[in-house]
Amino acid sequence: METIKVKPWGEDQGDFVLVNAEDFNDAVHVRFDAESGKSGEPGLSAAQLKDELKKRNIEFKGNASREVLQGLYDEAVAAEGGEPGEAA
Repeated sequence: METIKVKPWGEDQGDFVLVNAEDFNDAVHVRFDAESGKSGEPGLSAAQLKDELKKRNIEFKGNASREVLQGLYDEAVAAEGGEPGEAA
């Protein structure tokens, strides 16, 4: 059975958690990239990025691509003092 490494969602889960590929849900899980220790692609989904941008009152086109949304999100996180590409 194929598994996917995802970022932990609770304490004491270590650096990553393995989930069955068939159980992976990008609305809940964030992929983990072992080499960098950060979330890997796809990271936040387009819907999650839109939610994060709305929380920050950042305007975007409704049909904006995930890449455009990610760029806007990364800029917002950097302006807040975080690292681009970090999940909220």
